[in-house]
Amino acid sequence: MILVDTNIVVPLVVPTPNTEKCRRLHHLDPDWHRPDGWGHYFLP
Repeated sequence: MILVDTNIVVPLVVPTPNTEKCRRLHHLDPDWHRPDGWGHYFLP
């Protein structure tokens, strides 16, 4: 289990220059966990 930082999770849902790198990381180890309320701050 990996606790993922928002600097890694946000580019998966908001396009940034790091989006492709973050997708590759997630593909290597998809067992990521994040706080339940994180999306409230980043998603409409």
